[in-house]
Amino acid sequence: EQQLRRKDGSSFWAAATWQPIYGSQGEYLGVRCSIRDIAERKKVELDLQTTVKQLELAQGSQHQYIQRAQEERTRLISLLTAMDMGILFVGKEGVAYYNPTLARVWGFTQEIDLHGMNTENLLAVVTKQVARPQEYAQHVLQVSAAEENSKGYEFTLADGRMLLETTYLVPAEDRQHLGRLWVYKDITQESRTAEQLIYLAERDALTGLYNRHRFQEELGRMIAEAERRNSTVGLLFFDLDEFKHINDTYGHRAGDAILIRVAGEMNAQVRRNEIFSRLGGDEFAILVPDVAEDELHVVAERMVHSISQIPFHFEGQNLRLTTSLGIAVFPDHAENAEELVAHADAAMYQAKEAGKNAWRVYHPTTSDSSRQM
Repeated sequence: EQQLRRKDGSSFWAAATWQPIYGSQGEYLGVRCSIRDIAERKKVELDLQTTVKQLELAQGSQHQYIQRAQEERTRLISLLTAMDMGILFVGKEGVAYYNPTLARVWGFTQEIDLHGMNTENLLAVVTKQVARPQEYAQHVLQVSAAEENSKGYEFTLADGRMLLETTYLVPAEDRQHLGRLWVYKDITQESRTAEQLIYLAERDALTGLYNRHRFQEELGRMIAEAERRNSTVGLLFFDLDEFKHINDTYGHRAGDAILIRVAGEMNAQVRRNEIFSRLGGDEFAILVPDVAEDELHVVAERMVHSISQIPFHFEGQNLRLTTSLGIAVFPDHAENAEELVAHADAAMYQAKEAGKNAWRVYHPTTSDSSRQM
């Protein structure tokens, strides 16, 4: 929590929370941050502090003390009621308070009254609302037994929404604790935004396939795994024959439609442990872990044949698609990732030189170029 200043010189209190976002491989993508205005709450806190000081100096004004305390309590309850986060206070005797937002966030019906419930009865109610009841119940019991505040904990409700939970011990004057404050915030939209950011970071915008960045990550991971297990990694590298002519003749709209169609047809043939990527333009690549070369021959033959059988009609024109595909295998044809890509690319051009609509396994030649991605 901190006091911030606006451009016009006025200041206000705000509370900021943030959490790192990681991709599927553990890579750091950024942070999810939320800032909320807590000026009203701070005002209440300052007013409460002022009231306490005044009451300490005027101990004889018991009536005034009670009246002001009631007013501040009313204001505080009004503030908690207006908050967009669910607030639950569990004391030694059970649930002492919860605001209306808690019931809304959790999806409780009006018939459910949490007041006075102990931990056991409370768990019986809330676990009916979560996607993983046992896991969440264990988490609640661990937090309740701890003598410290808990960090943010994300979990999913049965209806698919996501909540962020944080808890705070409420201290007493004798260094004991009055209870624990549980705070819940609906982060469904924030979570979906984070997932979308991860998706966009590793997907090709046109076809939805993995992009070059994700391909390179998976290539490095597969080769490292192959080195540890003394296995292989196959790379099939292909593009569409005469694709530039199609773009120039029929326009990029036709070209994009062809790329989407080819990506969809080929993606249906890729197995779950294989990585299918669009590297850019009309270039595609498939990574196949722990595979024998003769298996890649079968895959290559099927793919070349499948692409040639795709019917494509655009503005009354029938377009015949063909592809040239190159195969390279680690470690038989390359010692590292860069060589594997270069040699699969070279094999693809060997297929083109053989007449296109064909596939070739990498074979070094005197004219072999070291084409790079």
